[in-house]
This record gives sequence, structure tokens and C-alpha cells, in this order.
Amino acid sequence: MARKLNAKEIGALQEILAKAAFGLSLRRFTILKADPPEIGYTGMGNQIFLSFDNEIIADLSIPCKISVIRGIFCHEMLHQLLSDFKLLEKTMST
Repeated sequence: MARKLNAKEIGALQEILAKAAFGLSLRRFTILKADPPEIGYTGMGNQIFLSFDNEIIADLSIPCKISVIRGIFCHEMLHQLLSDFKLLEKTMST
């Protein structure tokens, strides 16, 4: 198994992703750690949750882990930008 990202690397990646998201969307996002077994999900209020040590990426090299995390982040950011959460919540409650 390859090594995990350390706390400093995770913090730097969270900051880089938040800055990239702002540059692309002019919206500020908070990048938080996802609870296992999730690899990533979108929360309310501009929150994006990402796993930095999920078993899916455990055997990857650090550059590959970062690439996968970036891809999941892009997916979740698009949910933030394009999903109608109020409509989804309303639909699920009826």
C-alpha cells in the first residue's frame, strides 16, 4: 500500500481546490473531509466533502491520488453549480 497524504498535504490540497473553484465559479467553497466509506459528496451551503484516504485510492501513488481527488472535486463542484437542491429536497419529501 502506498503512503497516505499527510495533514500538511491535505491542507494544501484543500486550499488549492478552494482557490481553483473560486477562480472558475466566483463562489467560495469549503472543502471538508468526508467520513468513510464516502469518497466525496456535496453538502448544503457551498460545502464539498472529499476523502483523502479512501480505500479506493489507497494503493495509488501520491500524484495519482491527487488526480483522483481533483476529479471527484470537479464532479462535486458541478453538483454545487448545477443541481437544484431545493427542488431535490422538495421532491424527496413528497
